Amino acid sequence: MAPFVNSIEINRSADEVFAYTVEPATFPEWQRDVLDVRVEGRSVGSGRGRAGPAERHRACRAARC
Repeated sequence: MAPFVNSIEINRSADEVFAYTVEPATFPEWQRDVLDVRVEGRSVGSGRGRAGPAERHRACRAARC
């Protein structure tokens, strides 16, 4: 089976696009099945070894909505 490949051009820097896509509040804007996201807790520590808050995603699958 051939892979499915799709691409788009975004008139923003790579840093801006990355920041947008990793921000939980924007997930419903670009992930079709995500209805909402709730972040619980807070970050602990700093740098690469830090523990972040938990994210709760509420999603809707096409066959179940």
